[in-house]
Amino acid sequence: MARRIFLSARVSSSPEKTWSTDSSSATSCQDRPLHTEKAMAGRLRSPRVPAGPAGHQYGSKNGSICTRQKKKTTHVLPPGTSSGMSCTLPVGAAPGGCRMTRSAHAGTPASTLMPQHIAIVMDGNGRWAKQRFLPRMAGHVMGVESLKKIVKACARKNIPYLTVFAFSSENWRRPTEEVIFLMDLFVASIKKEVAELHAHNVCLKVVGDLAALDEKLRDVIDQAEKVTASNASLTLTICANYGGQWDIMQATEKLLRANPAQTAFTPEELGPYLSMAYAPDPDLFIRTGGEQRISNFLLWQLAYTELYFTQALWPDFDENALDDAIRCFVARERRYGQTSEQLTP
Repeated sequence: MARRIFLSARVSSSPEKTWSTDSSSATSCQDRPLHTEKAMAGRLRSPRVPAGPAGHQYGSKNGSICTRQKKKTTHVLPPGTSSGMSCTLPVGAAPGGCRMTRSAHAGTPASTLMPQHIAIVMDGNGRWAKQRFLPRMAGHVMGVESLKKIVKACARKNIPYLTVFAFSSENWRRPTEEVIFLMDLFVASIKKEVAELHAHNVCLKVVGDLAALDEKLRDVIDQAEKVTASNASLTLTICANYGGQWDIMQATEKLLRANPAQTAFTPEELGPYLSMAYAPDPDLFIRTGGEQRISNFLLWQLAYTELYFTQALWPDFDENALDDAIRCFVARERRYGQTSEQLTP
């Protein structure tokens, strides 16, 4: 007989941050002003990081790693922005990391500097539960709560696209009991949250090889997508039974079927057949849980995405942690193959 597991999620007693109160925009989140958070005075400060050997990566106090920082200078946000954070490479340090320090007024960067699309690998639910002597399923329940907080945070910050990796095509290899629980949690979460997503103008999309999912789950997904289809403030994409290699293959097959006589193609011709052709490529990729790999997530779309890794486990990843990632993103120099001099006016 299958063992039934009953879980109760213990939620913090601190007030939950709400959605943006500005509901004047019915067509685009870009029309709304940025809702900045309170100053973070007195919160965590990163320790001094000494110069190190070539190839060394410098992390913040919470273990976050900012990759691809190249210029040996201090980047400070312009006056008037809501963040006083600077991102520094010590003299003599090789590209590959940044030291993050906060001023008393550190917060969310100005809207003009915000990433327009954030992609997240939500890793660490099982380890979070294990550290607390709880079943792995308890970590997944709290992971849903963390996702709700990040969705609301992105809506307040006017970030138009958020994509999360919920279940990979490789996750079927996990214990059967856990897979069944995840599918049931997926159904329950969508049913519970779709009304609130719709009320706050969030468009929900689920991408992946959905044919392999249970019919009940597919019906719930289809209904939720229809209800939220016309919403435009934030597009929340959940990748389920998804793999980057699968995405490229299915797009290639569709391209060949649509052009049977053509023998040569360009990347631009393949793009419209990818599962997320409706969204721009991610600007910022975040992976929680300490691992530093992409794990077959959006392989095509991440070609020029800034990568950010943090030791924080997903249930512990909150809006402050999101702000850390955004501040590190803002300090990057995105050259797209050009030189720094070419980007200087």
